[in-house]
Amino acid sequence: MCFLRAETLLFLLDEVRRLVSMPRTWVALVVIALLSSCTTDQTNQTTSGLGNSCTTGYSSGQPVIHLSAKDNGRHVSAHVCNSIDVLLVGSTDNGWGTVQSSDEATLALVPLPHPPLPSGSTFEVFLVKRTGSAALSSISPAVTDHPDRKYAATQWAVTVTVVT
Repeated sequence: MCFLRAETLLFLLDEVRRLVSMPRTWVALVVIALLSSCTTDQTNQTTSGLGNSCTTGYSSGQPVIHLSAKDNGRHVSAHVCNSIDVLLVGSTDNGWGTVQSSDEATLALVPLPHPPLPSGSTFEVFLVKRTGSAALSSISPAVTDHPDRKYAATQWAVTVTVVT
């Protein structure tokens, strides 16, 4: 049986609390949280003999670092085999692109299935694979062709330093 970790659910609920007027957002994010915690086995992960790389792969049972738009510009530390989830909630006018890792060997995207997000939002999970440093980033492109709404491009980035 699969159980959703309380801290994961609280993080997701806090992020979408401001979107109460959009009920589909709540449903989509709760389903994403359930799927991300239930799609892999719950075995313990270990690192290699030197402790510099993750040898067992992703498991939702490992500690998770939750990042959102409010974390833009932060520097965070993570341990090998931790996971990092990123939820950027956007709008239909000016949405976020897929979050990218500057070094897939350090922070690897975990391809978890999840239902479509509300328009303009993105949700990714990364596995911390080895010691080092990498940046996670996304961009919300400029909107200039709409007569009533114009937005400048917005960059989101977090630097992750991985320790053993």
